[in-house]
Amino acid sequence: VGSVFYNYTLQVEAQRPFFVYRLLNETGRVIAEGEFPSLQEMEKAERFLPSRLGRDVPPSVVDGLKQIGQKLFGAVVRGPIWREFLRIVDVGGTVSLRVVTHDRKVAFLPWEALHDGNNFLGMTGRFLINRGVAEREDVRLSRLEETPRVLVAALVPPEQRPAIAVEHRANALYSMLTHLRDEGTIDLLAVTLEGAEDLARHIGEFLPHIVVIVAVSAGDGLLLCASDMLSSSKLTGTLLSCSHTLCAVFSSPTGEQTTFLNACWELVAQGLPAALCGRFCLTDELETSGIEAFLGSLTRGARLDAAVSAARSALAAQAGVAFAAPVAFILTSEPLMPKPSDEEVAQRKEQTLRERSASSAGLDRARLLLFLAHHYGCQQRHKEALDAAAEAAEAFAEEGDTDGVRAAKALYGNCLLKLDNASKALDVFRKLAANYGNKTDALQAFIFAKLGQALLTQGKADEALGALTEALRRSSQAKDPQLLAAVHLALGEVYEVLGDMEKAEETLQKGVRLAGQARLAEMEQEMRIVLALVRMRRGKHRQARENLKSLLKKAEAESNDVECICCHILLGTLQHLSGEKKPALFNLKEAYQKARQANIPALQVAALFNLALIGCENRNYEEAVYNGYLARHIADTAAISDSIPKIDSFLQEIMQTVGEELYQTYISAAKEKIESA
Repeated sequence: VGSVFYNYTLQVEAQRPFFVYRLLNETGRVIAEGEFPSLQEMEKAERFLPSRLGRDVPPSVVDGLKQIGQKLFGAVVRGPIWREFLRIVDVGGTVSLRVVTHDRKVAFLPWEALHDGNNFLGMTGRFLINRGVAEREDVRLSRLEETPRVLVAALVPPEQRPAIAVEHRANALYSMLTHLRDEGTIDLLAVTLEGAEDLARHIGEFLPHIVVIVAVSAGDGLLLCASDMLSSSKLTGTLLSCSHTLCAVFSSPTGEQTTFLNACWELVAQGLPAALCGRFCLTDELETSGIEAFLGSLTRGARLDAAVSAARSALAAQAGVAFAAPVAFILTSEPLMPKPSDEEVAQRKEQTLRERSASSAGLDRARLLLFLAHHYGCQQRHKEALDAAAEAAEAFAEEGDTDGVRAAKALYGNCLLKLDNASKALDVFRKLAANYGNKTDALQAFIFAKLGQALLTQGKADEALGALTEALRRSSQAKDPQLLAAVHLALGEVYEVLGDMEKAEETLQKGVRLAGQARLAEMEQEMRIVLALVRMRRGKHRQARENLKSLLKKAEAESNDVECICCHILLGTLQHLSGEKKPALFNLKEAYQKARQANIPALQVAALFNLALIGCENRNYEEAVYNGYLARHIADTAAISDSIPKIDSFLQEIMQTVGEELYQTYISAAKEKIESA
């Protein structure tokens, strides 16, 4: 989500037979106002919504949401309000829209589904859509200066089937949140409740800042629980009794949701800063991913509305219109928690994981060691990650947890790849692929993908194609959007090595679409760069040039050094092929200087070698030898062994062209220039 927010309040009230509305900016100035007739579709908005949603979304659900979203947009947003919003979006801003009303029916309309005829606004990343209550003004919060306490409370109903669903959901949420606890980000407590008294007791003892309630509604404002029927008003009273509580999240695996919508309304109307629930039920997998994204964003210091948007993005990446499920009532857009620096987060996470893994035993120790290995990997500390992954694999083996062993060894193999030990990594992934071939989950698809990468690194492109084809099949079955996009990128690179540029282009184009749909911006950008290279090799120079210029502009705006340098190198190469010598030299020199400033030896070598090639073609052999020798020097110093034979062969060709005596003169001059720099 963008960092420049423009806060708007949309006040909507029912004055039969009309709705009246007005849009206010954050200073209270009225931007637009008007009215529209009460539409029958809006009165029966629920019929456009699913009762439950998983990864496979029926087209009828998408069409229904679009239909009601377009009607809401046409009635309220189209016209002066939309022009105001476009003005903000056009300058890179993010619109935070809070719908405020006295009328619950108006509040419960699916505002999240607003659709401009092209896109759901909530899926563009530029619109944050939430609700407020007219009785309450914005509140200003004192940000937490202590570790946030999160309570997961399961209100178990007496009937077996819903009881199992509640317990399964609560366990899934607790398991998901343990990684935040293990990193020291939150304190976590999970409890099972028989009624309001249990909840009051646990809240009084734990003093939670965030309460996650897992429950099932019996309808008419009543919740099912073991002791008796619990009214939502009694539940909200219990939650409000704790002055520490800042946010309530309701998660219901089955049944109607209106009771929870009413509970959120009541909580915020009585002063709770934030309350969330589901518009419709989601599968456990989707629900946990959305709540994880929301709470993770909160703990990183995100604004409340941006944290809700993070949940929507996580859901949209997995199941499209699932983004419309979260309904948030908020009294402020301010963050609940201070934003820690990246260094603070990393230090706290490492210290907590090390302490807890050292003091734990059994599966807890194995799991914490695996988390620690992942942390080291994210820090680019691959040797430490390798050691922690090996220790985790041993710990899982001692407990007989084969899935844990598999996960730890997969990470171990990936660390070997990062450390340029592809031959040993190949052995690890071959064994994992053979020993666990019956597994059909995302982890096994990842193992085949990494097997393909290791094979390609070893020059075995045909075998790599087979492994990646299997990874594609398995990742499609596992329905992991990030992995599926990554496999398309790897497959595109294999087809490029095999010389099948048509297939490479087709695969990469599909990968770009998948990465875009899953909102994997970095992967999409990387894939577009590889796609531009493939198009260059297919002779599609105009398309490649347009792609690279667009990518370069975006990389510069985002201060992405690596992508910026890659784009300069590819543009320089393309211009060289097109006979544009001056622009080619400019881009390659720019690439070298940027790579030098960013201390990226591999890209320095790539830029210098291309400069050497141009110098040689221009018969400027002294300049060609200098750039080639400098590239050789950097490659040797940084142990970039795969580049050295190519550079040596190039320099040898120049020596044969100019003669050994003149060549040695050029080499001496190059050495002197490098030593004096």
